[in-house]
Amino acid sequence: MTNPFKDWDATKVTEHNQRVANRKAVSKTVASAADLVDGKRVRQSQKQPTKLHRDWGLVLKSLHSEGVHEEAITLKLCNGVRYCPDWVITTCTESYCLTAYEVKGFMRDDARKSLLFAAKEYPWIRFVLVWREKGEWRQQEILL
Repeated sequence: MTNPFKDWDATKVTEHNQRVANRKAVSKTVASAADLVDGKRVRQSQKQPTKLHRDWGLVLKSLHSEGVHEEAITLKLCNGVRYCPDWVITTCTESYCLTAYEVKGFMRDDARKSLLFAAKEYPWIRFVLVWREKGEWRQQEILL
């Protein structure tokens, strides 16, 4: 696969982040109005992030003023398997434009395999595994 973001510069990333932020604001407004019809809930409630995910999101947002998105992309792996990183940051460097963070308190074997396969299939995305150990955040970049 080729890198679809190879021609992106900082201006294009900023414009993209603003479009995504506007889209989310509009969809949240529409969804909240459609929550109740005749006193009944129309759609299922969304999953809430765990405390670990929420805390890491606060760390990312304090480090990056923009371009931090929660579960913003879904990657097709193989045989109908999809992988959705917990957090994605859209900042371009020389070697990549996206950084995908996977936050885990405990990693099961299938989650590890999906993360490794995604890192292999999408080399233009930097994948980082994040966990908290004794109150400190630990990070491990997935290298292949």
